[in-house]
Amino acid sequence: MRKKTKQLNIRLTESEFARLTKNARKADLTMTCYLAMLINGYSPREKADLDFIDLMSGLSDLAQCYRNLAVARRTSASNDTDAISSTVVDAIEWQQQLEKLTRIIMEIQCAVLLPEREEIIWP
Repeated sequence: MRKKTKQLNIRLTESEFARLTKNARKADLTMTCYLAMLINGYSPREKADLDFIDLMSGLSDLAQCYRNLAVARRTSASNDTDAISSTVVDAIEWQQQLEKLTRIIMEIQCAVLLPEREEIIWP
């Protein structure tokens, strides 16, 4: 972790301080962390609500269930030589769909949770 050795005292109006406090709280960050992110060109996002977290958890659980089903199908088909070739095709299709679901979950999480990088160009 970076060692922070510099201290900065700033003066804000009541409304600026209130806005800073409110925005940091919404992002579930300390004011120091919130300001550091802004200084480094990131726009902190509001903390995700519990409904979103529950939804993403449900999608992740669904993906894990698919993984478990794929393993169970492979295991049961390994005893039947006629079913092995169709199981290999099924397993490849299942794997592709799992990768797609996992990618979608990650894209949603990144879009909602990660701060956006902003390039600030000064005149």
